[in-house]
Amino acid sequence: MSLTSDTLTTLTSSVETTHLLTSSAELSPILVSAPDSSTTCTLISPVDVPHYLSSDGAIQTSTLTDTISGPQGPPGIGLPVPDGNAEYVSSLLASYPIGGHRAVAWDDIGQAVYADATKLTHVLRVVGISTFAVTTGVAVTVQRSGVMSESSWAWDITKPIYFDGTGVLTQTPVVGAAFVQVLAMPITLSSIEIKIQPPIIM
Repeated sequence: MSLTSDTLTTLTSSVETTHLLTSSAELSPILVSAPDSSTTCTLISPVDVPHYLSSDGAIQTSTLTDTISGPQGPPGIGLPVPDGNAEYVSSLLASYPIGGHRAVAWDDIGQAVYADATKLTHVLRVVGISTFAVTTGVAVTVQRSGVMSESSWAWDITKPIYFDGTGVLTQTPVVGAAFVQVLAMPITLSSIEIKIQPPIIM
């Protein structure tokens, strides 16, 4: 490829760079990286013979679809991601201190309390299982579906999981309960899949 001595000076980021270009065709812009790869400047090259500036300073043929990226930025700061299939509720304030991994319902004023299988008023008010302990007046995060794990659990994987009169998870229906409701099924000794079932009134 023959080049004339026509010279184009491009100013980008206060850096002056001189390039030799052909001048025999219509001009159109393409992007090239500056020598330190930290800035991008615009060259004007013939639309029918696109060019780019190689690392050794030579002008070579290329395509207008080339993309030149700058240096990699620092990594971002992320938060732990829970089970992607899980559903959570965090709008209920604790009526009193609520422990972690307990069945939660809402009371007459819409605050979080332990789900109580002996109270008929808790039918259709069970929300799910608390993910961690909170104090009075603090929003409770309640998990309504998906996988939950706790290393201290030792479930019988053949039986469903209910709750008793104080929200404690159990695999034995409460004697004298007003209703029975399955909250989850074990998938391992220490993991359950929350699948809240309709309550059965006794």
